[in-house]
Amino acid sequence: MDDLVVAPDGFAVLCADANTAVNGGVVCDYEYGSFVLANTSDEVVLDFDGLAVDEVRYNENGGWPVAAGASLMLDPGFFDALSNDSPNNWCATPAGFEFGSGDRGTPGASNPSCTP
Repeated sequence: MDDLVVAPDGFAVLCADANTAVNGGVVCDYEYGSFVLANTSDEVVLDFDGLAVDEVRYNENGGWPVAAGASLMLDPGFFDALSNDSPNNWCATPAGFEFGSGDRGTPGASNPSCTP
């Protein structure tokens, strides 16, 4: 695996498939291939040499927002490692943030606020 360096306050776009013809038009910084998240409950753990640096665990019964057909996003006011664990700091990516073939998200840029 090649190193991926992300600058402080920077962003990296990780993709299962870096081919823009099949991934919704996203330009990727890193192609990971086989990472898949379940819709009901799962976790994402960022580790360095076996030490968990940050993690987010979610489940459908824990108050996490449900966004059929849209991705969830973390409010940029809660990017710290403690606040990203709370479902209250996540929301469905709003309309108006479509890219590529109509998927919602903000690849390579900060999310908009969850608060209207």
